[in-house]
Amino acid sequence: MPIPKIIHQTWVDEDLPDQLVPFRSRLLDLHPGWDVRLWTDYSTRNFVSQYYSWFLDVFDGYDSAIKRVDAARYLWLHHFGGIYVDLDIEPLASFEGLVGELRSTIAMATEPRTHCDIYDKERIVSNAFMVAPQGDPFWETLIAELVKRKDQEDPLYATGPFLLTDLYEAHPQVQSTLRLLKPSIINPFDKFQCWRAHEDGITADLRAQAPEESLAIHHWVGTWWRG
Repeated sequence: MPIPKIIHQTWVDEDLPDQLVPFRSRLLDLHPGWDVRLWTDYSTRNFVSQYYSWFLDVFDGYDSAIKRVDAARYLWLHHFGGIYVDLDIEPLASFEGLVGELRSTIAMATEPRTHCDIYDKERIVSNAFMVAPQGDPFWETLIAELVKRKDQEDPLYATGPFLLTDLYEAHPQVQSTLRLLKPSIINPFDKFQCWRAHEDGITADLRAQAPEESLAIHHWVGTWWRG
């Protein structure tokens, strides 16, 4: 099944922070004719209640908003397919070519080497940018893992990138299902480089320095862990 031309993003409501508005505007400009959705906390819970009612107790039981947002993005990709894109990702080019290349393969971004070194990991599979066809059975495996980890305190392990990384490394069938995008495609700069660029007001330098193959720049705004 081909990957549908749907892009999912999420925020508390429809009033985005000024810092994120240009990134979403650029995304819309680069994807005319695509269904670019902005999910709010309200519409997200309604979606879970309607289509994954059996998961609602887990969803409502999470002790932080980021866990609910993490879980929801997996459910959207399972139910609808398409691309999930964090709001602090600035697209540099259309994702149309990537979708055509993937055909019906799930793909996920990976984080820069510096991030892996901090946590002493060989790789970190990112949930900030994910591409998938509708209804792929991989998500059923992942959702089952969400249930197992529902009481895990750390969001990174309960619902976030470390959950994805653990699944990828522990299951050969998952490795055969997923295509990992090298960091330069979505994450050409680490969080420290991005933070310095924002603090110094030189984010344009990042766009100039991004590798030719980069489709986007993840700016690592970190609204859930940096405030």
